[in-house]
Amino acid sequence: MNELIEDAEIQRQAWLAGSVCRQFISALERPTFSIAVIYITGSILAGTIETDSEVMANANRIYGGLVEKAEAGGFQEADILAVYFRKNRWTPMAAELATELVECAGGVDAFLDMFDLLARSTSSMGFIQ
Repeated sequence: MNELIEDAEIQRQAWLAGSVCRQFISALERPTFSIAVIYITGSILAGTIETDSEVMANANRIYGGLVEKAEAGGFQEADILAVYFRKNRWTPMAAELATELVECAGGVDAFLDMFDLLARSTSSMGFIQ
């Protein structure tokens, strides 16, 4: 029973967080935004975008969580995508892999829900906690 309650709470938090993201990003721009999230966070982790340790930690949490969700949905190309980031080459094939990652994470809306949750620190979530 506790697992059901915890699952319901996670879904509620994802819905609340996702509704914030959808409030500020139009439906037509959400797929592009999703790919940009992958590109930016992956590039930070690969070291091709210089940043401080806090941003690096946030990128690691966000990208790691999104990839984990996508792998649970069948995504198997995370290692190949990482090579594109390390080589600082954003090609049509890399964009295709990023699109597949989004789809395996449950589609654009599920991806944005997950992004919203991962992008917030626990202390900043206020009433959502």
